[in-house]
Amino acid sequence: MDKRAVESYMHIADEVINELLADEINANKIRKKNEENEENEDKNELEKIQDKLSAFGATVIMSGRGSALAYYEKKDVKVKKLLEKMYENDTDKKSEIDGLFEFDKKENEEELKELIINYAISLKLVLNLYI
Repeated sequence: MDKRAVESYMHIADEVINELLADEINANKIRKKNEENEENEDKNELEKIQDKLSAFGATVIMSGRGSALAYYEKKDVKVKKLLEKMYENDTDKKSEIDGLFEFDKKENEEELKELIINYAISLKLVLNLYI
């Protein structure tokens, strides 16, 4: 993880979250307003997404990019869409890679792995503002 890279991606993460998770953000605001005096331990949709992003980063580190992408491609479309949108909106990419979720891109494996982890961390940190 590169702290400066994560910080530089945070504005992109905010744009992506507001674009793709607007309904979840609004639902969370309404939920908070309705439950000000009640304690509710159920996780809302944003917290679930944040947990999945945390797990995704760990999966990439432990199992590799290919395994993590294969699992999340089928299991969690929102995480995939968030990461893809981050990649689309990132104008400072170091190299021209066709897509973040291309399985056959072995020549840029380490760069892609680091990029995915930094994107996931940025998204997770920015989601803290909305939870």
